[in-house]
Amino acid sequence: MSAVTSDLAQASIGYRWSSYLDAPLAIEGARSSLLLAVLAGVGFDVGLRSGVAGVGGALAVLVVSVGLLSSGRIRSAQSRVLIAAAPLFGTWLAIRSTPWLLPFDVVASAALLLLGVSLSSGGSVLDLSIPQAVARAAQSAVQALLVPAFLIQGVQTKARGRRLVRAIAIAVPLMVVLTALFASADAVFARAIHTDVTGAVGNAFLIALGTIGAGWLLRIASLRHTSLPEVSAPTLAPVEWTIVLAGLDLVLAGFAAAQLVALSSGGKHLLETSGFTYAQYARSGFFQLLAAIMITGLSLIALHASAGEGRTRRRFRALAFAAITLTFVVVVSAFHRLAVYEHAYGMTMLRLYVHIAIVGAGLLLAILAIRIGGLAPRRAWFAPVAGIVVLATLLGINVANPEAFVARYNLSHPSAHFDPSYLNNLSADAAPALVRTKAICKLAGDRGRGWAAFNVSRDRAQSLRKQYCP
Repeated sequence: MSAVTSDLAQASIGYRWSSYLDAPLAIEGARSSLLLAVLAGVGFDVGLRSGVAGVGGALAVLVVSVGLLSSGRIRSAQSRVLIAAAPLFGTWLAIRSTPWLLPFDVVASAALLLLGVSLSSGGSVLDLSIPQAVARAAQSAVQALLVPAFLIQGVQTKARGRRLVRAIAIAVPLMVVLTALFASADAVFARAIHTDVTGAVGNAFLIALGTIGAGWLLRIASLRHTSLPEVSAPTLAPVEWTIVLAGLDLVLAGFAAAQLVALSSGGKHLLETSGFTYAQYARSGFFQLLAAIMITGLSLIALHASAGEGRTRRRFRALAFAAITLTFVVVVSAFHRLAVYEHAYGMTMLRLYVHIAIVGAGLLLAILAIRIGGLAPRRAWFAPVAGIVVLATLLGINVANPEAFVARYNLSHPSAHFDPSYLNNLSADAAPALVRTKAICKLAGDRGRGWAAFNVSRDRAQSLRKQYCP
């Protein structure tokens, strides 16, 4: 990065950005860093080989979190809280088994760990605007290139240590490759070493990958505080944002009027003469409406950032509040359409998630209205609060067990067009809701192999299958 820094030193803006991306270390690498990174690498290997959805996956998140907190490199209270919160989502890897939920838990755990180490050098999560988040991500990406040097700093105090690390780095890959070749070429040699070479190579790769990832987090946490160069949003003239907001309000008002017509007896007659049932009408729209809600919200955020200050601010708020109010009509319409469709065709995981997204969008619109209204205008708190809402929603979904909810809904609200075979495709999470039904006997409830693969939902599903299935 020194070459990049020198190349950009000619321009002050480029120099400030290169200095930020190539921030120096406040705490140098040490032997403890390498030890913690290797331990995290072993946890990563165990968690991934156990299938992630098991005790091994939850333990991997816990090991990384505890390792970071015990490293002495997490210097701010907010960082410690964020890193300590990661296992709240990682724990669900050992409890839930649905593929509709676990990827979000993994992403949430990783995001909390990365955000925690990024804020260790300074800054507040309540001032984390979208441009700042992008800048911190860029800084973290640059630091990934320097992880190997950071990890071996702990053994560089003596020439003997440097030589030992270099020798191991050369010898281990050479030995692994030759052993694999000889084992695949000669059955006697393969039997003599009594080793699953392919498995050993895979384990070594996963441990190395996990070690590099943990070292990356440790290095980011060790950075010296460097101020982010200020980036101002492009400013729109009052006439520009007035036209944009007025056009947005006009389209939203037209849609709201159309919804009133659709709900009337005349609107239903119009649908019938067009060859649509109301359920078919509902099916054709809720994904598009959800996209429209997102586009409207993002547009209002961008316009709010570029509208500037002054006497025209009151006009901006009036037009923006009108847009948000009319967008709530879109939210209600999307929710109603999906409810009508579910009444006719039943609940699925996708439809449940769309329902949650619609409600979440409405909540974020309300928060955006508060932001535009002028609460704490000098702090960039909207994005962090939105992130907290998303994490709280994910935590609530984990607790509620969404697949069991879907199963209970379809069993207690029979729909004319619902396909009962859908219940057979649910994961072990749905087992408690499917007791005394034929679907319980078709759920995947294998406990897995070894302690690391243990999962509460799969274990419970297998126990219920033994109890209720012949």
